[in-house]
Amino acid sequence: MSSVAQASGVVNSSDDSVPTISISHLNSEFFHKNFVIPGRPVLIDKVFDEEWTLPWLEDKLGEYPVGARYYGAERFHLPKTQWKRYCETRTLPFPEFVKLLRDGTAARERIYVANCDVSSTPVVTAIQSQLSNLETRTGLKPNGVSNYSMWLGAPGHTEPLHFDLADGLLMNLRGTKHITLVPPSEAHNVYPFGFFDGGLSPGFSKVYLNQPDLKMYPRMASALKARQEVILGPSQALFLPIGWWHEVTTTGTDYVCSLNRFWKVEPFRRNFVNRYVANIYLVTQMAKPLAAFSGKEQKKPVVHKAS
Repeated sequence: MSSVAQASGVVNSSDDSVPTISISHLNSEFFHKNFVIPGRPVLIDKVFDEEWTLPWLEDKLGEYPVGARYYGAERFHLPKTQWKRYCETRTLPFPEFVKLLRDGTAARERIYVANCDVSSTPVVTAIQSQLSNLETRTGLKPNGVSNYSMWLGAPGHTEPLHFDLADGLLMNLRGTKHITLVPPSEAHNVYPFGFFDGGLSPGFSKVYLNQPDLKMYPRMASALKARQEVILGPSQALFLPIGWWHEVTTTGTDYVCSLNRFWKVEPFRRNFVNRYVANIYLVTQMAKPLAAFSGKEQKKPVVHKAS
């Protein structure tokens, strides 16, 4: 993993791996110049003081309703082109999900709390000063849509290869995640779904990253050569710029808990980092006036939250 010349504030770019930098050595100008403008991922270390235990979460969240994704045990044995939808979602009280987590049902049936807004709960209040410090030192600005969302589940779960339509911070509070990154320049080579392919949205790859069929998807070989691997541990945050493909797998033997949030994309031109991002961005923007005219909220076609 790349090192950071912390004393001089210059990123060591002797290789293409993801650099790591302690939050105490960050400031907004440095972060903007070295990571935001070039759209470069970075692992930020020592962001949080403590890990979130399950009893602590139970105490803070009580009966809070959480959105759980039900993938099912067999889904990942099917080609992604055969998926009828990404997953099924259900809302259930937090203690109900904890029971599924503790008795092993969540692991067996691939049930995962995902993209659950906890911004107004005591769990965020408890670390607000650390979150504020992270915002200040990165200089990232809220996009007016995204709040702090919780992701919680058993080890062994994978969110398949996809990209997001905004800059993101994935902040880990418990356990570890293995994250594979593929740069936006390789988008064509990961075989994104088309707008009219059905099943998954255009922000997803048709290829299984851990078992790529290179006869069916030969260009994937180029993407695999360009991939970068990151282990996200407790108290760390990963900056994921818009358009970067990523696959996230929870690891270890314990449950894994993270927060994520999306931020305003600056400069504006980064919304057009490649034609796939640009096309979806334009479709999303065109849908807004149509939704306003019809009085209905538009269905966003692709933005998939990173876990």
